[in-house]
Amino acid sequence: MHKIINKLLNSDCRIWAVLFSLALSLLLSYNTLVNPDGILYLRSAQFVSEGQWLAGLKTYFWMFYAVLIAGFSSLSTLSLEHSAFVLNAILLATLTLGFITLVKLLGGDTRVQWLAAAVILAHPGLNGYRDYIIRDYGLWAFMLWALYFLIKYAEQTQFRYIIGWTASIILAFLFRIEAFLLLLAAPFGLYACMPGQTFKQKTIHILKAQSLLLLILISFFIVLFIYNKLHYLGRLYDLPKYLTFILFDSFDLYKDKATNFSEIMSVFFKPQHGMVALLGALVTYTVYLIVKLLSPLYTLLAGYGMYRKTVPNHVSMRMVIWFSIILFAALLGHLLQHFFFSSRYLVPLILLFMLWVPFGIEALIILGKKRLLIAIALIMTYMFVDGVSSFGYSKMYIKEAGFWLQQNKPEEKIYTNSTQVAYYAKIDSLNWDKDFNKNHTLELLQSNDWKDYDLLALRHSKNTAELNALIASLPNTVIIQDFYNKRNDGVVIIQVLD
Repeated sequence: MHKIINKLLNSDCRIWAVLFSLALSLLLSYNTLVNPDGILYLRSAQFVSEGQWLAGLKTYFWMFYAVLIAGFSSLSTLSLEHSAFVLNAILLATLTLGFITLVKLLGGDTRVQWLAAAVILAHPGLNGYRDYIIRDYGLWAFMLWALYFLIKYAEQTQFRYIIGWTASIILAFLFRIEAFLLLLAAPFGLYACMPGQTFKQKTIHILKAQSLLLLILISFFIVLFIYNKLHYLGRLYDLPKYLTFILFDSFDLYKDKATNFSEIMSVFFKPQHGMVALLGALVTYTVYLIVKLLSPLYTLLAGYGMYRKTVPNHVSMRMVIWFSIILFAALLGHLLQHFFFSSRYLVPLILLFMLWVPFGIEALIILGKKRLLIAIALIMTYMFVDGVSSFGYSKMYIKEAGFWLQQNKPEEKIYTNSTQVAYYAKIDSLNWDKDFNKNHTLELLQSNDWKDYDLLALRHSKNTAELNALIASLPNTVIIQDFYNKRNDGVVIIQVLD
């Protein structure tokens, strides 16, 4: 038995990590509830599979993920939903493989690679998304591979690594437009990662690294222009507007926000310090969110790894730091523009910070901190269980309501305020741009427009007091079904009487 364990530990852990990641993703996605964003991707994929490309583009403007789902479904004969979950499992396995491969490139031996596998597979922030249909997986996975190939190019300057970098960053960009800044700025990190070469030589290598990418992009635009298909660019039209905002409008907006901030916080600092104070507040808030998603344990271990300088390949780590700077700047820019971002936007940055974590644990192993290591193992086990388990209130009542409507009332004219109910009930007659808006639902119930429907399937909770009051006061109606969970969040199905 001891020999078997030693043989396993000396094997390439990436194979086992990829297989475990695939199995875990497929297990967690079994009989799950499709998230609202996922429904948009599936609707767009449905239009693509029917050849209605413009309808798919209108449903969701960044179509690559939807096209991928439709193509996979066509090749595999799986449903669009099952195809999306299988694709997600593959992308998350690709991410796991990329993370461990990067740790190996940074100097991690076999034991550190096993630690890296445990670190990435235990993280609750990633495991919590395994049952989601989201395009972010592609960005996260191929960002890591883009980083890997750029480091390899810095080390060996071979054209095959330019191909790897180009393919990876284009794929990351096709999944999410946020990869655009990495696409533009990441190769400049070569200035810090090629010791022994002159500034001119480094500049030539940067141009080489971007040459294939530039050729592909120019060819792509020319083909679309020739065939009059520029409208398929979707959100690419927003890039000039975004760059204009960054270069010319962001400072004016920041000044206005700083003025408002200084007025609100005038008891703490003088108005002339408003811009510095706001910047400090934004940076502090971003760092807080990073620590929260990364987890306090991983934050401490990553910090310890940085403090002890445990990563053997210091030169290549400069590229990781450069990627982190770009991503952090992008987060601050987004926060400045919108003063909000989803926690998913932080994942690329925390993946880079996590690269230090296995090296930090390895340093503790070398120091013989057995009790501390046992505590770390127990906390990581809890993190894993917390990430793959749902201790909250079930939302399966939404799926049950949708299936009931599909099976029992397929011919009725139905209104619902839930995209998920509409998806499972296969309701195609609603306007997906406005009918699921909270204010639209309230306006509909306050007017007589609700009488145009045969059934109302309304999702409600204890936090929808105004909606609950309107439901209770609807005349000439009868509740025929009510699906709910233990917290009394539910979907009530109301028959409209003649």
